[in-house]
Amino acid sequence: AFYKANPDMFKTPADPADAVRASHILIEAKKGEAPEKIAAAKKKAQTIREQVIKNPAQFAEIAKKESACPSKEQGGSLGMFSKGQMVPEFEKAAFALKEGQISDLVQTEFGFHIIRRDAAKKAEVLPFAQVKEAIISNLTNQEYSAALVKYVDGLEKAANVKIFVQAPKAPATPAVPAPAAK
Repeated sequence: AFYKANPDMFKTPADPADAVRASHILIEAKKGEAPEKIAAAKKKAQTIREQVIKNPAQFAEIAKKESACPSKEQGGSLGMFSKGQMVPEFEKAAFALKEGQISDLVQTEFGFHIIRRDAAKKAEVLPFAQVKEAIISNLTNQEYSAALVKYVDGLEKAANVKIFVQAPKAPATPAVPAPAAK
């Protein structure tokens, strides 16, 4: 009943409108390396992109095997990012893609990227099964606290306890003077 009466308490937020989710496969070819090494990296990246275009469902599997980025452990997923968080060439390409679309090769200072724009996370209500134990714990603690207050009040009344001195109020926080103008 608590879950049904308070759905907003169990919502996860959606991604902001000015952010994207993307995955990538990086074939390393740093700027300044020998031209033949850069050409070989580009050829390898083109071959991998062709594989991904033929079978997009294998993107994560291919990223785990081929990518030089630590994100390969998550199938190439970079998660969500906003403008200004990635190198300009990568950011421009990622934001230009539609969800599910795979980029052409994108060259950055790190090498050649094959970027896939992933679906944005939508706001959702967590399933009851996922929050059930936390709800039970919270409601049990509330009942316990209310019962404890009632019990202590009953003891005070039964013992005819009289409180003559009120607890002092907390002192006001002093104002911080503004810095002197120079």
